[in-house]
Amino acid sequence: MKNFPLPKASSTVAFSTPTHMATRPAVEDLLDYLNNAAIVSDDINPFQSGRVYFQSSWWPAVCPQNIHIPSGRTVRVIGRSNITLLVEPV
Repeated sequence: MKNFPLPKASSTVAFSTPTHMATRPAVEDLLDYLNNAAIVSDDINPFQSGRVYFQSSWWPAVCPQNIHIPSGRTVRVIGRSNITLLVEPV
């Protein structure tokens, strides 16, 4: 049986910031999303995710009301949950 050399230990140790201690976006950054218009690109069905074009990018979106929003309609952003925008028809 052949012995292979073990890698040398490094004296530097890198620590990452725990998730619960990471900095959160400022309230002002979150408010930039609110009351802005977006265009529905994939239909938003009641309580199901669709897709909108918002601030030069496509985002998943959901409407908390029991309504269908067809593609091409303008919606208003009323909130955000992670990367999903909460929208309502204009």
